This record gives sequence, structure tokens and C-alpha cells, in this order.
Amino acid sequence: MHPYFSFDAKIGRIEFALTTLGAGFLSSCISLCCDTSYYNSYTGQWEEGPLDPLAGIIALLLLVGLVYWQVLTCCKRLNDVHRSRWMVLWSLVPLANFVLWLYLCFKPGVLSQQNAQRQPLRDNPDIQTHTFESKFKSDFGFEKPKDEPNDNFSQVVADIERLGEMHQKGLLTDEEFATLKKKLLDN
Repeated sequence: MHPYFSFDAKIGRIEFALTTLGAGFLSSCISLCCDTSYYNSYTGQWEEGPLDPLAGIIALLLLVGLVYWQVLTCCKRLNDVHRSRWMVLWSLVPLANFVLWLYLCFKPGVLSQQNAQRQPLRDNPDIQTHTFESKFKSDFGFEKPKDEPNDNFSQVVADIERLGEMHQKGLLTDEEFATLKKKLLDN
């Protein structure tokens, strides 16, 4: 299942806040589009007009989809902060839903801790030369593959497995992993 639709996925604080605020904005727009009140200039009062049934059904379906998306987003964020997904039920309680939203927006999770651990690797002032080879050696602990053809297939496989382990631990991004694996396979 794609991570966008998986309750087991994790999302960070910024993605959670932007997604929930965007869904709130969309639900407000849908509500405004279904508002049939108008100002009667003869009586000087606001009056209610008839609601088109098709527009009401479409609006209801869109709002149900947004509620599902909000619950899904909240569950993903609860996964990231290592809390039970049952806490999403607090979003049904007035005022408690706002407290839950604030908690999930400001509580650091696993993704933000991984990013904080990776950041010093990129901005390490102790690295004097910023060439790819020296950065590769200092960051990953083994030499960059040479440009000459590599006859030792088992060494290439071991290096790719080591890169895969680093990628799973979050030390390499997808792009870095793909680039380094391609370099190993090209040699």
C-alpha cells in the first residue's frame, strides 16, 4: 500500500501541521460553497435559499473524505511520536482536539530526531576538504570505489549491502544510496 494511504506510515511535524491546516481550509471552502443564504434588499434581512441536492451530496462526500484524511494524518503523526493510534478519538472531543493538535505539532518524533542526527554529517566543520572522495571516506568509513574495473564481485556485493544497511538506518538518503550503488555497479 502506498504510504499516503497507510495507517502505519509516519509523518513529521511540518507535514502534519500543513496537511491539517490545508484540510481545515478546504472544509471551510466547501461549507461556504454550500451556504445558500442571501441578503434580501426588500426586507433588509438575510434569508435562506434552497440547497441543490446534488451540491449537498457532493459536499457531504468531500467532507467525509477530508475527515478520513484528517484521521489518517493524525494516526501517522501518532506513529511518529510512539503513541497509540486510539488517541485519534480525542479529536472528537471539543477542546481536546485542539490540545491534541498542538501536542502533535510540537512534539518531536522519530523523523525529526533522525533528521537532527543526519544534519551534522552534512555541515561538519571538521572536514577540511569538501571533495566527494574525502566526504565519502569520512561519512561512511570506507573508500570510494576506484574508477578501474572491479573483478572482485563479492566485494562489490558486500559494499552494496553495507550501503543498504546505512540507507535503512537513515544515514543515506534515497538519492545518495542510488548514486553510490550506481558507482559501485559501474566499476
